[in-house]
Amino acid sequence: MKKKILIFFIMFLCFPIITKALATNSSVDYSINVNVFYEDDCKDCTKLKNWLIDYKKEDNRISVNSFNIKSNKKLSLKVRDALNIKANKTPFIIIGSNSFVGFNDKVKDELTKAIKAYEDENEYCDVVLKVKTDSNVKDCINMNKGIYKQKSNEVIIKVVLMALILSAGIFLFFKLKMVNLIDKKNS
Repeated sequence: MKKKILIFFIMFLCFPIITKALATNSSVDYSINVNVFYEDDCKDCTKLKNWLIDYKKEDNRISVNSFNIKSNKKLSLKVRDALNIKANKTPFIIIGSNSFVGFNDKVKDELTKAIKAYEDENEYCDVVLKVKTDSNVKDCINMNKGIYKQKSNEVIIKVVLMALILSAGIFLFFKLKMVNLIDKKNS
């Protein structure tokens, strides 16, 4: 009887961890701003725009803000300066305080990771919005510091923890079954 209570107690304690690890991001009540500085004659910009349209169909929690680099040169320079970005290439993409330049498979993977990481946060700060409103950009950058880079490690830790907990639960369940079988055999 004590073993059954122990198993129930372990599973009861683990339930919130397991459900949080398996949960989708449906509780996010704000959209993640994907800010894109582009040029009209930029082939990678067009590819990025098309990819974002397709991505948004699968994940409607993103909002894409497009800025033509020629008509938003001052904003682009302020954002690059705030993020300490020297390259002046397009597309120039900012999510939170993370920036990406160009568009290829590697950038696509990093954008996906960044979007998912920001969606997992309770709140984040949009550097482009802060620059546009002349707000404190440094606080914004500090608030976002390492959000998406740390998330990949957190996901691995959660999955390993979940696997260990489930393994322990299964082990205890079968051990209890074996003890019951032995007790029945000895009686």
